Amino acid sequence: MAILTAILIVLAVLFVVLLLLLLVSFHISMKFCKDGGKLKGQLELRWFKIRFIRREFPEEKEEKIEKAPEKEKLEEEPEKPSKPRKWTLKDIKRIFLLFLDSWPEFFNLFQALWKSIKLEEVNAHFILGFDSPVDTAKTVGYVWTASSLINLSQTVNISAEPSFVEEKIDLNGDISFKIQFLGPFMALLRILTKKSVLKLLWELRRFR
Repeated sequence: MAILTAILIVLAVLFVVLLLLLLVSFHISMKFCKDGGKLKGQLELRWFKIRFIRREFPEEKEEKIEKAPEKEKLEEEPEKPSKPRKWTLKDIKRIFLLFLDSWPEFFNLFQALWKSIKLEEVNAHFILGFDSPVDTAKTVGYVWTASSLINLSQTVNISAEPSFVEEKIDLNGDISFKIQFLGPFMALLRILTKKSVLKLLWELRRFR
């Protein structure tokens, strides 16, 4: 009886955790900056104000340390991996037809994913400079005209300034949005019950 109670408690905890993961939105933010060199930025993923991921890009490459070659094992030779099956025109045609049959289901999934994303804030400031001051002024003027319409949204702020001293295309900004996975999760469960989708996944599995 005690074991059954413990199992039920564990299942209840897992259910609550899964429900929270689906109902509580994940917050994603990205900062980016380009000042004469490469585009640099930072990506963060938060949930319940808990930071799960923080990545800088581009990532610094670690220096590879060359290791001394290990002694060859003479006892057993490693098995050679089986070669994947080659695609034929008949296979491509069959998979394409299955994809067409499954397209409405995948479209519903993409639509549910798109609806689950809510844009919170977008900021971007451009510094533009070209070899011709006239081209610089015209381009910045176009950006000002477009941004006057885009900035009518409370979540978007786009600005620009000219640089007549040197040629450059620099920017500095950030973007943040949140995503709730309940809708996409339910849509995923629905498409996995469709025969056309299951047939497509089975055919693709054969060509791993």
